[in-house]
Amino acid sequence: MEAGPPDPPAHVHRLPPVVRIAAVGLTLAVGLVIVALVLIGLAVYQADQYVKGRGEYRDQENARTNERINRAMCDLLDQLPEGGLLNRPRAKYGCGPGLPIDSLTPQEQAQLHSRTPATPAPSQPQPLVPLPLPGGADPGTVPPQPGTLPPRTGPGPGGPTPTPPSPEPSAPTASPLSPVTDLVCGLVDVCN
Repeated sequence: MEAGPPDPPAHVHRLPPVVRIAAVGLTLAVGLVIVALVLIGLAVYQADQYVKGRGEYRDQENARTNERINRAMCDLLDQLPEGGLLNRPRAKYGCGPGLPIDSLTPQEQAQLHSRTPATPAPSQPQPLVPLPLPGGADPGTVPPQPGTLPPRTGPGPGGPTPTPPSPEPSAPTASPLSPVTDLVCGLVDVCN
């Protein structure tokens, strides 16, 4: 047997160096983009977990703060006598009934009973009274035009200036909270 034709020579042409460098650079760039995307994904995941953890921590801290406030309110309300206007706040904060009135000294009991407001009897509606006009003007008079001054009365320039009458001291008006504030001031003695 005779030998056949020789094998054809292999393709020996190499790619130009610019194409080889571009292909290697493109492969490295794609690899770096993939690595960067993985790192960014991990950073976003960690940030999300951190935010969720901080939110849970914040919620727990708010719950602890609210619990401390509620306990402080109950401590205060439990030091005051039972009944009266304090029943609603005690129910709101889930507190006890307060100090029994029997445990107070006779002086404190007398002070409590002297400051407890009597329930007002239902009254008839009061008739409406017309309010006086400013400056004592009659309803039939025409008010002065804007920008005009009223006529001058009293001494001229250089004369004594009239002093307004000092208001007379009136009896102190009772606020709607005065029974509670009087009670707290009397028991705790902080208002003197």
